[in-house]
Amino acid sequence: MLSLSILVCATLAITAGAANAQDATITILEDPQIYGVTAAWDVTPDGSMVVGVSEGRVFRYTQSGGVEIMSPQDYQHTAKATVSDDGSVFVSTVEDPGGIFSPAYWTQATGWVTVGGIPGQPALDGQYGSGWDVSGDGEKMVGLAWDGSNGKAEAFQWTDATGVVGLGRPADRNSRASVISADGHVIGGFYEDPTTGCRRPVRWIDAGAPDLFLGESVCGETKGFTRTGAYITGEAAFAGDLWYNGFLYSDAGGVIKLPPAVNNVNYRNMGISVSEGGIVVGRSGLGGQTLFASIWYPGDERMRDLADELTSLGADPGDWWLLSAIAITPDGATIVGQAFNSITLQFGAFIATIPGSTVFNDDFEDGTTDAWSAVSGGGR
Repeated sequence: MLSLSILVCATLAITAGAANAQDATITILEDPQIYGVTAAWDVTPDGSMVVGVSEGRVFRYTQSGGVEIMSPQDYQHTAKATVSDDGSVFVSTVEDPGGIFSPAYWTQATGWVTVGGIPGQPALDGQYGSGWDVSGDGEKMVGLAWDGSNGKAEAFQWTDATGVVGLGRPADRNSRASVISADGHVIGGFYEDPTTGCRRPVRWIDAGAPDLFLGESVCGETKGFTRTGAYITGEAAFAGDLWYNGFLYSDAGGVIKLPPAVNNVNYRNMGISVSEGGIVVGRSGLGGQTLFASIWYPGDERMRDLADELTSLGADPGDWWLLSAIAITPDGATIVGQAFNSITLQFGAFIATIPGSTVFNDDFEDGTTDAWSAVSGGGR
């Protein structure tokens, strides 16, 4: 089996589709412009645009335009890219005119615009920080800002009006803003424990004080939100667990543990993105290493192997091993992520579609989970 500790992917090619319009589909992108280390990181809510990074270059893909390379190449710093709801604003990390790598945004009118770091904090090793996510309207960016005076990292939020504003970090420890809700009100990431240094799931509501919503002693990280941030997914080390597990959290319903697809205490698991209907996608791995993409439906006891799920719905990935599901559209219909070809030993970015959608019913919205298995699409 393939052993990996980080997301990587490479040359992309077309693979299995579906003969029936009601079947699921799986596509691996093919284009000579994208090769080597590549990942699909984000997708617009309507599923029409996929954004990723290939060999340190941001790319976008649409059916009408194909693959377009959107940024200069930098293998070390340009590792992630995200997109606004309408596909007009990208966020990533690029080199500024002074040669320092900086969080940045792109629009058709401006090209790449670097935003620098937190005022008064010098760059560290030629980096101001990195851009991680963008709000649905493209007006807010979040990410990580370095402080060269002490070597620490701090979560930040940026708007055109305020510039880069730090969200705080523990004394002598680090924080990062990894995700922002589409409505721009909730930011999530990690906030390290001052004593042990373990990452802890955190959210900031309207850029306020850090909220360790799973408790001060729970290690993990916030990875994804529904559009208003009402529901949160990520990974957390719960009491008695050998490794991290995925979770789904709401203020009304509390936390639900999402065990990995393989019923084995040695498997680690995380939720990375969540649809409005409560479908969580992410990845599972043996001891955090051997990866395969996972999916969880409301009512499931544990996450499922996404490749098995797609095959059961008419879209067999064939020789492509789906390593990680990284983003899902709000309606749950489109999932993008990373794959590996077991024959050619190449990596690929996949786009999967699943017919139908799952929506929260009133019981779930009130914080009750008993009726989840009866939700449309939740009892597959």
